[in-house]
Amino acid sequence: MKGKAPMTVEQSLEPKVESFKSRALTREELSFQTASRPFPLVIESSGGETFTGLRDTVQAQRSRLEEILWEHGAIVFRGFPVSGYREYEDFIDALFPKQAITQYFMSEPGRTLIPGTRKLFDTDSRKKGLFKYYLGGAHSENFFSSDVPAYLCFWNKRVAPKGGETAVIDGQGLYTDLSPSLQKKLGEKEVLAATFPLSEVAARYGLRADEVKLHALARGLRVTEGPSGPVIQIFKPLIWEHPVTGRRSLQFNSNIFPEIDYYLRKIVASQYRGAAWFAHKLIWKALDLSSRSLRSGGESTHRPSLSRSEQEALAKLVWNHTTLVKWQLNDVLVIDNFQLLHMPMPWIGKRELRVMMAAPVQRLDEGSSGRFKRPSEGAGAETFGGFLEHISKAAQATP
Repeated sequence: MKGKAPMTVEQSLEPKVESFKSRALTREELSFQTASRPFPLVIESSGGETFTGLRDTVQAQRSRLEEILWEHGAIVFRGFPVSGYREYEDFIDALFPKQAITQYFMSEPGRTLIPGTRKLFDTDSRKKGLFKYYLGGAHSENFFSSDVPAYLCFWNKRVAPKGGETAVIDGQGLYTDLSPSLQKKLGEKEVLAATFPLSEVAARYGLRADEVKLHALARGLRVTEGPSGPVIQIFKPLIWEHPVTGRRSLQFNSNIFPEIDYYLRKIVASQYRGAAWFAHKLIWKALDLSSRSLRSGGESTHRPSLSRSEQEALAKLVWNHTTLVKWQLNDVLVIDNFQLLHMPMPWIGKRELRVMMAAPVQRLDEGSSGRFKRPSEGAGAETFGGFLEHISKAAQATP
């Protein structure tokens, strides 16, 4: 079932969240692309709040805030006294108590914990330069992992002098606007999201291979024989059903459809004008030349085969359902990972984001059906981090 249509801004503000002001983003707060659906919603400071008062209000209003998140897909908390790591962790803990993910299965390179924290990650600790060149990379958070968060929470520590927006993409609108043939094609089977050698996983976490295999099988992952030994394969559906609203959305990682990045660059590159973006555009041209072989339709047993016209149509739909959010210092952007995809845009100068993930969810069944359990408190015990804690406690209890 698809569920009811999302609310408008005006509908979602009644009843309002007590003690906060709620509104839509203004034109000045958005960049050059805005989807037709009104998201994210802005919840902003009335002025003069202490952090303790903010935290207490969020705790008292968290059920209503979560409802707004389901309605709009994303919320920007703007102008609040969230100016350090401790405040940010406490803020998200107040919004999603006992639901933060502390460790997840085979986190990507650069996704490291901030020193002195247990739940706060660098978005990519490898990228410390003054530029971000790549244009593309739309994805659903942790699509490649067995540990999928219901909610993704960014905190802006430093705003880039130029560019650096976060693109939020309406996966529900994407699915609705797909042609019937593409809906059918994309929903027919799971795709191979990631493959990890069993020995690599065991070495990374200091576990025995049989312990890794036990976790993988318990989570419904596939363990099969690869060219150099056993591997864990993670398959995911492309069409997900929201565990609360029942609405369907298109979800993917850009590595599943690398052709989309090529067509997105053709659509978007013209918006980056002036000498400041010259080096970026040269790199995009080089990427486009090297990606010619990708645009053949990509025959694969592990993903749908799309014609060039379907690839281009999908890229146009992605962009039509994208809103580019301009960051302000200490903004907190909370995303419903079952509705929206996201993508970092290119920037010049330094930009620093920190991220927390909350409310890990489990699939209800395997196969092409993208149905998940409703997020709940304490669900972290079912993640890989929870499994590692269990192993550690068992080892400590052994005489």
